[in-house]
Amino acid sequence: QDSFELAKKYYPYVDNRLMPDIAFQVGPIIDVDRYPLPKSNFEVKKVDILLLLRSDKESALKDQRSSIFIQNRLNFIGREDVTFRIVDWKDRYNYFYHSGIFAFQNKAQKIEFDFDLRISEAISLYSTGKIIITDRLHGSIFSFLMYKPHVFVDQIYKKIEKTREVAFNSSQACGDKMNLMYESAKDLNEGIDLAVSFLDRYYL
Repeated sequence: QDSFELAKKYYPYVDNRLMPDIAFQVGPIIDVDRYPLPKSNFEVKKVDILLLLRSDKESALKDQRSSIFIQNRLNFIGREDVTFRIVDWKDRYNYFYHSGIFAFQNKAQKIEFDFDLRISEAISLYSTGKIIITDRLHGSIFSFLMYKPHVFVDQIYKKIEKTREVAFNSSQACGDKMNLMYESAKDLNEGIDLAVSFLDRYYL
């Protein structure tokens, strides 16, 4: 919305249109589980909570992005039994079998813009968690498209909340958090609490 208002201000003679993030055009990705992993000795067990958290300057959770912090919170709420894993987008390469990867050696740009491959990598990564906690915009969008229970914690620019608002405002159904299995949290502690409640609410 903010970008749209700026565009109208600085480019008044252009046909400016407010559109949802293009990632929504991928469409529903329902009932898809993990793709094959690259090596038999890299078998990854599904965890209760997969935390897809930024590791760059846009993160508002730098001081909380650690296994110790998360485990301490789980201990505090009496759920030491909950399993979790912390990842970021760059880790997706470890969760997908790249059958033709060697055809692109020394051509990293081609791999980066192979969007079918990137979507498959994302699906593979997400399939290793029952519930997603993320502070990435496209992390929250893919969780929504995969119909994954998820909690988003916005980053410093509030990009997730504003982008989802544009996409969801046109439909009351998209605002049904209970049926679509999502929530927002102000920080990681609240995000963990909500994710744990999802385990019980949705019998995961």
